[in-house]
Amino acid sequence: GVAFDIGLVIAIIVEAQCEIRNCVFNHIGSASTTILINPSVSTSVFIENCIFNEQSSSNVVFVDNRSPDSTLYFLNCSLLNENSQPNTRFLYSISEAVTIDSCNFVQPAGYTNIQAIRIDPSSNSIGSFSFINNDVFNAINRLIGLLRLYQTPIFANNTFHDFNRNRSYFMDVTLCSPLNSFLFENNTYRNIVG
Repeated sequence: GVAFDIGLVIAIIVEAQCEIRNCVFNHIGSASTTILINPSVSTSVFIENCIFNEQSSSNVVFVDNRSPDSTLYFLNCSLLNENSQPNTRFLYSISEAVTIDSCNFVQPAGYTNIQAIRIDPSSNSIGSFSFINNDVFNAINRLIGLLRLYQTPIFANNTFHDFNRNRSYFMDVTLCSPLNSFLFENNTYRNIVG
């Protein structure tokens, strides 16, 4: 694995099938993106055992998928925001084909109208969104935004714990016609104040 200190530039620009394993991405400067998937590619990106560590108060999107035809799979990754920075955006994707599996989120912090995880596909997007087997600790502001979904999203076997919603939602979901289902099962909620 490799450690990247993200200051002013993008660390990785994806233009073909890609596997990223055992890396650490420390956001320490004003760069707006860590990993960028170009809009002109149709590919799959597999990210495993990586740490995304927010250490700056500037806006960042750790993984920015601008390709509606690409698929992303995150396995055993961690998003850390231990200093409670206000703008910790883990993922923005215009493809629904995203799986986040067995990841840990420590104080993920979206901000006004922008969630820490935001899926915003076009009507010709492929695949479906899955958020499974994850642990979310002390989510700040807005955690997940699923906008204009065309395939059934899956939320299963997650644990959400130890946070104060302060009369704010942590998930925003819009299902597009004819979609009328949302699979939400075996999730655990502990010590959530709202």
